[in-house]
Amino acid sequence: MKAKQILFMGTGKVGRECLNILRNVSGSAKLKCLAAEAEQIPTMEPMCKKLEIPYMRLSSETIKDYLLSQKDETLIISAHNDYLFPKEIVERPNIKIINFHNAYLPDFRGRNAPTWEIYEGAVYGVATWHEVDASIDTGGIIVQEKVPIGKDETALSLLMKSAEAGIKLLRKNVDIFLSGEYRVNYPKRKGKLYHSKELPNEGFLNPEWDIKKAYNFLRSMDYNPLNIMPLPKVRLGEKMYEISGYALRDENIPGGGAERLQNQGSGLTDGNFVRPTGNALKLVKDISEIKEAITKVKESSEEWHTNFYLSDSLLKRWITFEQVYLVNFFDGFCIIRDRGSFAHLYFYVNDIESLRSELLLLKQQLAVPIVSDLIASAEFVKSTFTRSGFAKYCALTRMIKRNMPINRLKPTDQYFANEDEAEDILSIIKENMDPLCEQIPDLSEIKIAVHSRNILVCRDSENIILALLYFERYEKTAYLRYWVTSKNSQGLGYGKMLYRLYESINADVVLFKLWVRYDNIKVKRIYENYGYIYDKLKDEVFVLGVRTINV
Repeated sequence: MKAKQILFMGTGKVGRECLNILRNVSGSAKLKCLAAEAEQIPTMEPMCKKLEIPYMRLSSETIKDYLLSQKDETLIISAHNDYLFPKEIVERPNIKIINFHNAYLPDFRGRNAPTWEIYEGAVYGVATWHEVDASIDTGGIIVQEKVPIGKDETALSLLMKSAEAGIKLLRKNVDIFLSGEYRVNYPKRKGKLYHSKELPNEGFLNPEWDIKKAYNFLRSMDYNPLNIMPLPKVRLGEKMYEISGYALRDENIPGGGAERLQNQGSGLTDGNFVRPTGNALKLVKDISEIKEAITKVKESSEEWHTNFYLSDSLLKRWITFEQVYLVNFFDGFCIIRDRGSFAHLYFYVNDIESLRSELLLLKQQLAVPIVSDLIASAEFVKSTFTRSGFAKYCALTRMIKRNMPINRLKPTDQYFANEDEAEDILSIIKENMDPLCEQIPDLSEIKIAVHSRNILVCRDSENIILALLYFERYEKTAYLRYWVTSKNSQGLGYGKMLYRLYESINADVVLFKLWVRYDNIKVKRIYENYGYIYDKLKDEVFVLGVRTINV
């Protein structure tokens, strides 16, 4: 059967990717997107609006009537779709339904299949495209592809791996799906059907299991940080406990060394950044990955929106320390920098509604506060963040100063910080700066700055730091990042001397720049006295997941 119309049903990233593939190859066939119910996170409707693909949201009852009313040869592609097609629709001669299933068929039918693959100790997961018949996941199999199950694989990471494989299979086989020119393999057995409320061992870890079985059980229920399954439980004596974290530390055990910990807190404490497993966040290993993502966005549209203004040297430094993650999605990408206690978010998108959909997904995936700087952003960009649950935290304004001939001081070695002082410098900056809006460096960055002679200090007779000035230099521009004098040393001229040294060291620059909090009137006046003026560039900081919000 060659389809005259194509109906797509699906949601999420899988749905967006599959619909985009169909859009590019549908030809003369009419393409529509159907939704049986409202999406929890709106992903498909904004995309359909942008691509001018008809989108219809119907109730579970009326969608049956709609499908039965279709007279043309109709192909339904279903991917990441919870709607169960009634027998009357499946048996209509003018309707063919092809569905994506994220596991091996016929053995793992039904819901949460990656859970059961891991729990049963399968070596491979599988992405399967199959025809739909009157039963659940029993139709003829068209194509399948294996994905290896790693020794520390979790249910979420396997779910994402099989989803990626399924998208690639559709891209490779979409032409034969549309033409109907394919062969199907009918399984000789039905296999087991797993229901949505069914849990491995009813959700309880058995303390008498061996290590391998217990580890399989815990990984099979691990969709952290998504709430797809409840926390596993264990009975010890007469008491029952929820397992909020687990670790396998014996390196001699296959799979050893894995560690998964759920973050239950909401404050800012070191080391509680939870990295989602699977393909949602990809660790960036080379700056070329980000360059390629930027090129893709710019080539796909003449218009784009971004808050990504990082220098290559800074980005490379973060990548070296394995702090940068990339999230690719339809119409753009996000960059997440792991700050330990929170995540810093940067974006590059063609369509702002696509960004909103991704923000809502990231809100579920990250168990730490998310911070994003919206520099000179339009109101509709800020509105996108507020509609996604973000709140305005503070604002900063940029000040600039043209270099002028002055009486220079000759810096001596005694005013440059040394590496042994790096931890003290970090402590002073943390005590005086707000981590959510001041882009506080980590210890590795401070050591690099010390080595580059970018931190000036004044010390007392016991080598205790009384004042410090931290700056950066980019070609003919110098940036003052942090300028701090201890409370007991203010008014004694230490800060002023460090600033004069700063200008002397950078005598050949054209421009001095700095950012200052918009509401810090006292400090702004100090900079004005040094000749700085406002260049009207404003940075508004938005945060998600922090209890106290300053507007």
